[in-house]
Amino acid sequence: MRAIWPAEKPFFVRVSATDHLSGGWALDDTIAFARELKSLGVDVVDCSSGGFTGAAHNAFTDYHVPYAAQVTRETGISTMAAGLITRPEQAEAIIAEGSVALVGLARQALAEPNWPHQANEALGRV
Repeated sequence: MRAIWPAEKPFFVRVSATDHLSGGWALDDTIAFARELKSLGVDVVDCSSGGFTGAAHNAFTDYHVPYAAQVTRETGISTMAAGLITRPEQAEAIIAEGSVALVGLARQALAEPNWPHQANEALGRV
């Protein structure tokens, strides 16, 4: 893909950072994969997780952020995280602390299509 994708456009790859299955895909696997992706010219790894039948998974606020942050720390590649990020201040804090490069809105954007505009207002950037 990098060979045909314009160099001036970012190249994202979405991964399941862990599948939450015993003996399955783990964060260490994602870190190794992210190193390879970076060497191939990928710009951003979008870290999601699990969702598989039988997976021991507990979704909580910002639950993908720790996965994405660790991938960035250990590989130097930029990451994106979503996962119950619903408030403008929450998204702003995640970016400000430098854990990830981007925040994905996912379900929140579906539930509130005007969320970006509302967030802009809430953060005083009108």
